Formats: sequence, C-alpha cells, structure tokens
Amino acid sequence: IGAGGYNQNIEKEFQVTAGKKLILRADQGTIDVSTTESEKVRILVIQQVKGGSRAQADALFANHEVTFGQDGGSVSVISRNKKDGNEGGDSRRPQLQVRFEASIPRKFNVELTTSGADIRLRQLEGNALTRTSSGSIRLGAITGRIEAEDSGGDIQIAAAGGDLVARTSSGSIQVQTAGGRVEL
Repeated sequence: IGAGGYNQNIEKEFQVTAGKKLILRADQGTIDVSTTESEKVRILVIQQVKGGSRAQADALFANHEVTFGQDGGSVSVISRNKKDGNEGGDSRRPQLQVRFEASIPRKFNVELTTSGADIRLRQLEGNALTRTSSGSIRLGAITGRIEAEDSGGDIQIAAAGGDLVARTSSGSIQVQTAGGRVEL
C-alpha cells in the first residue's frame, strides 16, 4: 500500500541565439544541463511523487509552481513551492522529487541555482554561475568564467577556460585544469 508512484512532466522549448543565457532558479531539485548545436533551449521538468494517493500527488504537483520566460533570447525558469509541503514534519507523507533537464546551445551562458540537490553541466562555451545549498556541483569543460558555490557538498570541475571562483563550506573542491585566475 502506498508503494506506487506518480509522475508529471512539463516540457518547454524556446528559439534562441548563441551567446544568450539560461537562468534556472529552483527551490528544490537536481539540475542537469547538456549542450547541442541547435539554437533552441529545451527544458524538461520531471516531477515525481512516490507513495501516497493520487490526490496527495496532485496536491503536491499543484503546489509546485514552474514559471517560464524569455526576454531578448535569454530564457528563465523559476520553480518554487507555493507553500511548505512538509507541514507538520511527517516524514511518512509523500514528498515531491523534482529533476530539471535542459538542453542549450553549446555557446551559451548559464545561471543555475537549486536548494538541496546536485547541479551537472557537461560542457559549455560561455560563463557558468552555479549555486546549491546541499548537493554536488559537477562541471565539464567550461570556456568562460566559472563561479561555483556549494553550502554542503563537493565541487568538481574538469576544465575552466576563464577565471574560476569555487567555494564550499562542507565538501571538497577538485579542478583538473584552469586557464585563468583561480580562487578556491
């Protein structure tokens, strides 16, 4: 009883030009970004509730607000819970799990923020600003400036082409190569 799961996905696509920016600010959920040769930003928001009833899952889905916007070629995704879904602190209640999968042009800039999950960005010809309060940050080869802040996890960077600032209060920082000024 209550072992089943419920899923709800949101998909959006935006036509953009190279060199613009993806701003993704989430109050929860893992962020996974890949690049393509396309001049489109594709966003998939995967929402999952394990256990509970369909009515409980629907209430959690309805409480999780995701807003999309586009301004001058830059795309924004803002995600937040309208009210605290953990009222009463009952750990047996079903919880919403969220994952953001984004596909962006190879030449782009990103600003990725989440509260309580991992951030992964494979490669990018641009600047990357990443912040999480709990989880890991894993960045591949980034040609521009990198700023990575993590309050409670590890930071791994394969290659920083520009200046690099990486900070964590509880975790390790690993950088394979850096081409600019480095502050760890």
